[in-house]
Amino acid sequence: RQLHNKNINVILCLILQKGQAFFMSEIYFCVSFAQSAVVLAMILKTKDKKLKDIAIPAFISGLFGVTEPCIYGITLPKKKPFVISCIGGAAGGIITALAGVKSYTMGGLGLFGLPCYIDPNTNSLYSMIWVIISILVAVAVSFILTMIIYKDDAPVAKKELNSSATVNGEVLLAPVKGEVKPLTEVSDAAFSSEAMGKGIAIVPVEGKVYAPADGTITAFFSTGHAIGITTDKGASVSDMCTNGSHTTPKRLTTTIEEGTLYPSHEAIDFYHHYEEDIALFAEMGFKVFRTSINWTRIFPTGMESEPNEAGLAFYDKVFDCCKKHGIEPLVTISHYELPYALVEKYNGWEGRELIDYFMNYCKAIFARYQGKVKYWLTFNEINAGTMPFGAILSTGTVKGYSGPVNQVPDKPQERFQALHHQFVASALAVNDGVDLMGYTPWGCIDLVSASTGEMAKRYGFIYVEKYDDGTGTLARRKKKSFDWYKQVIASNGEFYI
Repeated sequence: RQLHNKNINVILCLILQKGQAFFMSEIYFCVSFAQSAVVLAMILKTKDKKLKDIAIPAFISGLFGVTEPCIYGITLPKKKPFVISCIGGAAGGIITALAGVKSYTMGGLGLFGLPCYIDPNTNSLYSMIWVIISILVAVAVSFILTMIIYKDDAPVAKKELNSSATVNGEVLLAPVKGEVKPLTEVSDAAFSSEAMGKGIAIVPVEGKVYAPADGTITAFFSTGHAIGITTDKGASVSDMCTNGSHTTPKRLTTTIEEGTLYPSHEAIDFYHHYEEDIALFAEMGFKVFRTSINWTRIFPTGMESEPNEAGLAFYDKVFDCCKKHGIEPLVTISHYELPYALVEKYNGWEGRELIDYFMNYCKAIFARYQGKVKYWLTFNEINAGTMPFGAILSTGTVKGYSGPVNQVPDKPQERFQALHHQFVASALAVNDGVDLMGYTPWGCIDLVSASTGEMAKRYGFIYVEKYDDGTGTLARRKKKSFDWYKQVIASNGEFYI
């Protein structure tokens, strides 16, 4: 670019001093047409629709001397087409040099530059005619060589990124869907050199970008090239479980596997549908709604000293919505969502350290919701720890294990030590219990089965359009049982048939 600018200065000086410029501008005047000829040949030969879409406007702009789209967007990245354009441009430039072509002014580029070769004193068209001849030669050489040599790049197996990954215990979804490329292929050296850190590049297949996780935007660059998000939650044990069925057990993985469905990453998306769902519960006549707080939404790894404000704010909205509809929240503190980071470091509840982490969690939510939540449950089905399957569901004593959930090596000593620590934590968290007041149904809305990881079991009174393959609109519909349970509540249990 700097050499290009200096040449312009030299040409201007020659025209001002001698009334004409010989050789310099004429040599590279043909190059823009050589570039356009190469791109035209590529348009005719390629089967790549994306390449053709960007090549057509680049070809047109090249005819008028603006060759940057041709060079940087097409020929230079593919190397051989760029070399061909140089050969074609040189062939045309040799003709202008041998013919003694002169330019008499600095004018337009490309086709608009042809009048610059008309002698203003004699109106001679000699130089313009030879420039046109040189353009035709440059175009012919470039076009023919490209038609002979150019081939589309060999198709590469495209790696679709339609999955997620765990980073420091947090689940991050792919922000776009598309073809994955190594970071080293990115044209920006700041990224390809990995100076900004390791990563991947994605060529998107649709014009949409999604947040990789629920969170709060905490940084936004004025250039629009980067957005910083503080995520709302981290990865729990359930987040590391794949889908399954009653015939094929779900699996626990130590990392998120690309192309594998992890149903809890979205589940029925209560996070974005809580207002709609609670309104339906109110329509049925609910007076109490048993729900749970996700530990990893308040403390993403379980080990932070301060709670995540975004997570606390979410449950504020949930409980406020319950109050709006006259529903009392009954909140489970830990319901099968132990932070996976605690599994990796302490083998879950086998580590006595979890007692203190649990107490830190309890203090944070008790203080925040003391005016909104009256009734608390410490652990969902704490007796699950007495069974081998409870190692995954409850105690989290599965450090390093990856495989089917029904094949977890059973280590009773670990499970019962973990269960003891849960009892200690539960006793420290609450001072006393309460008398049994009634029963709540399990569950009130469709959800992902904890045992099999499937949606097909279809719990509750509200149907959620979500399927075992992860597809679905998440639309809510009342089941026949919706009106039945509504009458059960209205009659205080007298109507049950």
